[in-house]
Amino acid sequence: MYLRWPTVTSTYAIVGFGFFLLHSFQIEGTPGLRLAAQLGERPRAIDATGFVISEPKMAPSGFATFLLKLESVQFEGKTLLTSATLLVRWRGSPEFGDELKFLGIAEPAAPPALLTRSSTKRMSSRDVIRRATSRQCLDGAISAWLTSARMAPKPTRHSLPASARALGGPCRVAVLLTLATAFAPACNKPSSDNIQLWKTTEKGPARLRETLADHGTPPRLRAEAAVALVDIGRAEEVDTTFQALPPEDRSEVANQLEPLCEISMKDPSPDKALASRDALYSLRQFVIPDEQKRIDAALVPVLEADLKAGHLRQGRHSVDKMLTAIGADAGAMLARVLAEPDAAYLQAADLLGKIGDADAREKGGVALVQREKSEKPRGKKSKDPEGAIYKALGAVGGPTAVKLLEEKVLGSNKDDAALAVRSLQERRDPAVLPFAIKIASDPRGDKIVRDEMFGVIESIGGLEAQRGLLGIISSDKEEIVRYRAFESALTVGKAEAIEPALEAFPAAVPYKKVDVDDLLVKLIEKLGLPARPALVKTLGSSAPLARMTAVMSLEQLGRAPDAPALEKLAGDSTTVKGFPAGETIGKEAARVAEIVKKKS
Repeated sequence: MYLRWPTVTSTYAIVGFGFFLLHSFQIEGTPGLRLAAQLGERPRAIDATGFVISEPKMAPSGFATFLLKLESVQFEGKTLLTSATLLVRWRGSPEFGDELKFLGIAEPAAPPALLTRSSTKRMSSRDVIRRATSRQCLDGAISAWLTSARMAPKPTRHSLPASARALGGPCRVAVLLTLATAFAPACNKPSSDNIQLWKTTEKGPARLRETLADHGTPPRLRAEAAVALVDIGRAEEVDTTFQALPPEDRSEVANQLEPLCEISMKDPSPDKALASRDALYSLRQFVIPDEQKRIDAALVPVLEADLKAGHLRQGRHSVDKMLTAIGADAGAMLARVLAEPDAAYLQAADLLGKIGDADAREKGGVALVQREKSEKPRGKKSKDPEGAIYKALGAVGGPTAVKLLEEKVLGSNKDDAALAVRSLQERRDPAVLPFAIKIASDPRGDKIVRDEMFGVIESIGGLEAQRGLLGIISSDKEEIVRYRAFESALTVGKAEAIEPALEAFPAAVPYKKVDVDDLLVKLIEKLGLPARPALVKTLGSSAPLARMTAVMSLEQLGRAPDAPALEKLAGDSTTVKGFPAGETIGKEAARVAEIVKKKS
């Protein structure tokens, strides 16, 4: 048997095919490609943590370009562990081996020659944490808030060539003038550096507007111009310019502007962060629904963090309007805030009561009830105002919250009961009305609690509330309670409640004229001239108290056309029980008729 070496041609073919197959598998499964697929093609705001694995290249503009080997990436609320490599451009002085954390924008970029097997992203930094061995220091990429001189970009020196230095004075001036002329057009051309410069010049705002409106300028630079206008307090001009852009331009610029605003919302300056939040919400009106959802996904975590800290601020756009536009996701977020035991809750509860649907409010109410029960065995003084938890429960409403407040109203602690009643006035919840009427009409109840419960009935309103109040007027044995119920009846029913409420007063009990004047007539007079028709109609009531009160009220509210109706009562000899003897309804009507005749 003879051994034979394979032919050179077959060997090369097998080795080449194997190398090609392995190379393909390795490229398709790289961490960089997997990360690129998750990030997508549009720019995204990300948090990236990793190590510098190449010697940084410093540009004359002060930017350093280097490779960052990632440990993790955060975006849109997700954290990914990855070993992908990013190509980073940052205005700073990194060194090989530094561990950095960036908050920046990742976007697709063509890989450099030295990265033929990795998908790369270019990231412009807005924030960086540099950690060297066991030390940690906070630095930034924006010159306005650099905190470490070591990390600041080094000044760039521009020197003339030797031949120019050897020239005499006039020639040197000519060279300098030539250089100045050459650089002048560059200062007017949109670029990242010029946009930052224009923020500080007199003509800068106009150039920024022109850049944003210019179709020929790259969308990224137009977005940077919009951010610059927001930074200098001209956010309304961004909205106006955006409104005038063609739809396709809006879409392109919005894709670049959204991550820039998202980054700026996390700026250390509260005013800049607030302006950027408003700018991102303004952008929402110019984009399609899918883009609106992405903007909402960026806004909600920022609002949630501010609410938990109790530092939510109002800007150009009210928080109520923003959360209402976001919709169900906003309600769910507010419920999450209320479920955090250590989070501030008053503002979140108020907002949830205004914009949340029934399910979200019920979840918030359950969370607040749990908070109240956990705080009850407290021996320490609460940092919140007295009754704050009850006010929050009243604002949120829902079956669980209402049940707890009703239990407090019926409890033995009178202070808690009064606070709970006031909290039930926060929402116009018809489900509370039967309970409110029951407590207000209970003669054995606490007087303060009963009086406060009339406010609950007034806040709910409606025909059922009015019927319940008329029942209290007709049946309660205490005259002060009857007068309080009359006041609530006018609050609920206005002029239409005058006649039925007056007729509800029991006829068998006496009434002092001074009380009728102070507690009935003066309340009617507060309704003003719209009460006149109802008063004229009440002159024909079968109840003496109702007729007398109507006559007394028309003395102030009546006009000349009302005189005939009053004169018809001149022969009425009926008196009101408790009034001075001889003061009949007819005598009072005749006197008032003469007064109103003189009123036009």
